[in-house]
Parts: sequence; C-alpha cells; structure tokens
Amino acid sequence: MFHLYTANDAAKLADALGDRLRVQARSNPLVPARVLVPQMGLRRWVQMHLAERLGVLANVEFVEPARFAWQLLRAAQPELPSRSPFEPDVLRWHLHALLGEPLEGDALAPLRDYLGRDGDPLRRFALAKELAQVYERLQGYRREKLLRWERGAEFSGSFTESWQAELWRRLVRRVGGASRASRVDAWLRAFDPAWPDAATSVDKPAPPGLPAHLHAFACANISPDVLRMLGVAALHCELDFHLPLPSREYLGDTPQTRKAVRERLQDKDGGNPLIASLGGAAAEFVELLYGYEHVQPDEEIDRFDECIDRGSLLGRVRDDLLEHRAPVDDAHGPRVALPDASLQFHPAIRRCAKCRRCTTGCWRCSRTRVSTRRCSRARSR
Repeated sequence: MFHLYTANDAAKLADALGDRLRVQARSNPLVPARVLVPQMGLRRWVQMHLAERLGVLANVEFVEPARFAWQLLRAAQPELPSRSPFEPDVLRWHLHALLGEPLEGDALAPLRDYLGRDGDPLRRFALAKELAQVYERLQGYRREKLLRWERGAEFSGSFTESWQAELWRRLVRRVGGASRASRVDAWLRAFDPAWPDAATSVDKPAPPGLPAHLHAFACANISPDVLRMLGVAALHCELDFHLPLPSREYLGDTPQTRKAVRERLQDKDGGNPLIASLGGAAAEFVELLYGYEHVQPDEEIDRFDECIDRGSLLGRVRDDLLEHRAPVDDAHGPRVALPDASLQFHPAIRRCAKCRRCTTGCWRCSRTRVSTRRCSRARSR
C-alpha cells in the first residue's frame, strides 16, 4: 500500500517516520528498515532527529532513490554490477575516455571542432562532466528519447540532438549491454500491471528484491521512472512516502517558467508570491504525484499545522505560505511588517570554506612560494 504523508513541517514528518520505524522494529527487530533519502545532508538531519526522538537509532539503512531503483533492476537481473555504470560519477569517466578516441563521422563534427580548438586537456575533462549530467537527466526524464536514439530511429531534431544521439549510442556500446533506460523499460513491462496503458490492467508477478516495508523521506526530486517503480513496489509492500510541502493548497498549477512567474506575481489573486517564484520544481512533482498516472496513493495523511501564531514575522510568513495567500493587512500589523528576531539570516559558509573557494588564486600563490595565509584573495574574502 502507498501511504502518502504531507506536512509543512519536516520535523512532523520525521516524527511520523519515527513512529512507523518503531512499529516495524517491534514486529521484526532483526530485519533492517530501509529509508530512501535523496541527499547526504538531509540524511544526517533525519538520523539526528530520529536518534533524539527514539533514543537510539539502529538497524536502519538509508539509500538514495536512484540507487534503490538500481537494486530493483539488479534483483531482476543478477548479472548487473553492484553499482550502475550510468551514474554521473562513473559515466563521466566513460565519456572522458570516449571523447579521447577518434570522433569520426559528420554527426560528431561539433565535438571535434570544440575539443580540437586549442588542445586543452581540461576542455575534454569539463565537457565529460557536463555531458554526464545531461545524460543523467535524460535517463530520468526522457527515457523514450534515449530508447529512440538507441534504436537509431529517424528524428527531426536539432543539429545538437544529432551528435548527442550518436555519442549516446557509442557510449552504450562502450559501457556494454543495455542502458539503464532500456533496463527500466524492460522492468516496467515485466512488473507494472498498468504498463504501457494505464486504462488496462494485467496481473503481473511481484518484482524481486522488495522489502516488506519501505520508507521514502523528502523525495520530491525523483524522476518519473523512479516514482513509477515505487508505485509498482507499493502494490506488493508497505510504502510510506513522506513529502514536505509549504502549503496545504494544491501546488501543481504553480508557474514553472520565468514569464509565467512574472505574470502570476502581477495577478492580485495569484496566491503567495514566494511560492509562485520558488515553487516551480515542487509544482512539477506535485502534478506528477497527484496525476495518479504513475502512482495510486491508497491513503493520504495530512499533518499540516492547524493554527500558526501570526504574532511574529516568521509566523506571518509561515501562515501565508500554508494558506497560499499574499500578505495582507490584519490585526497583527500591516502587510509590510517590521523585522523582528523571529526571522534571521546567517551565513552558512565559514571563513575557511570561503578560502577554499579561491583554489586557483591560492595555487598561484603556492607556485610562487607565498603562504596561502597571505593570499590577498583569501584575505579579501
């Protein structure tokens, strides 16, 4: 079953996660709980919060959503390596080696011209990194396009798309076997009852490698393919999806382009301006989640704040976000409130971290045997 938890306070979602983990530990304390967390910093915060709430946090496995998806693919195809060769950190080195080979053919002429312009080896290194990130996004959001490229199908794309397609085909041959996009497509065909048409449902077996209980925390940036795989997993196991949202109102219609944001900000009834200007990424995922095409939540649990004290500046900001409304004059003060101690801004980077940003300048100083402590650029920062 797919249990969807939403709240405007991440601490409340973490508390709900802790309650579910406590119940799971009582039922079978020897089986590790599995929690999907997208980022390392968020993982640290969740670990500390749960440890404070539960007293002890043990036998909990935190996994990135993309890596969990690869584990499901590997459970269905045991011949796959333990780590996906299409992860950006691995893919960039395959691309680096591929860009060092003779790039023959008319389609790759732009790459030859770019790499051979000044013979700088750093140009190939930087390009490999950027291309790895581009192909990573394509694997998550444009799987059908990559499958067409692999089949060599004719397309009426741009000139840039032609060399990207040719380079992708060579990359797949270099890595060996099939791409992650094709493996995800095969996995969905084998285990998704609604694939490829959601209107017709066919009984299919449960995918191997599923835990009895799975948790996902703040996974609002996962790709549609990973979300669909989680939806299939929820048909055969208990899945708790904890999603933080700034407002209890529907955010799927939040503008996602700069032009649309400007038009919404000029509209007096356009809702909260902070959500309108910063909610584009969340809107895309909310629209995907509540479209009920990739997943079908069996239970939706709201844990939004019932009442927020508007006596402080922070309280007014949070309450306006919760109700998705523009700031207004009320009994607590005018629309443009004076600052108070409830809302503060602090630098998140220490001085030593700022010094590390001027690596190039300090490296030049070290080449001239000048101490990095005396680096004028570091002192100015």
